[in-house]
Amino acid sequence: MEIKACIFDLDGTLLNTLSTITYYVNAALARIGARAISEEECRGLVGKGARNLLERALCLVGCEVADFEAFLHGYDAHYNSDPAYLTAPYEGIEPLIDVLYKSGMRIAVLSNKPEGAAKPLVERYFGNKISVVSGGKPGAILKPDAGAVAPILASFGVKAEQTAFIGDSGVDMQTAKNYGAAKGIGVLWGFRDAGELLSCGADLLAAQPSDILKALNI
Repeated sequence: MEIKACIFDLDGTLLNTLSTITYYVNAALARIGARAISEEECRGLVGKGARNLLERALCLVGCEVADFEAFLHGYDAHYNSDPAYLTAPYEGIEPLIDVLYKSGMRIAVLSNKPEGAAKPLVERYFGNKISVVSGGKPGAILKPDAGAVAPILASFGVKAEQTAFIGDSGVDMQTAKNYGAAKGIGVLWGFRDAGELLSCGADLLAAQPSDILKALNI
């Protein structure tokens, strides 16, 4: 069956945000007097949304907060104030999106990143080429739950088996399997390694963005 839509993860797939996330996590930790974490430590914490990220960061540094919701809100508000700080598309990503768009492919982003940061980032770097952006927000279903993808499929009017899901983590590959994507494509330039991607069900691995076009026969 022809693939008519591509659904991309954002952090670690389209955008290199590791320095950004580390910066804002450390700013939040500094406000409670906790130690900073390294980018490599942060790399292992991302992928399941801001709430999970901060819970794991607090555990890592051995700290607790009396009001976690306020701590989370402060992190989100600070991040949303300048989500592009230290962030840039990976090399070859902008041409990839351009080719997909010109080919008639429908393109979406599904991220566990707070939607308040995800949407302006996608608009800033990709304009109107990515027509649907879904991120984390109160009450939202997050990856790897198949329900996170359902609104995108409905918006595009496509079946699960007419889509490819592209991401850099095991969570992304589990998402692809859970909703029945035609292809789950794991990218090797992001936050996780080939072993995790394959163990979580990646159908294909992409070493560079042009490999995605080859996988889609474009």
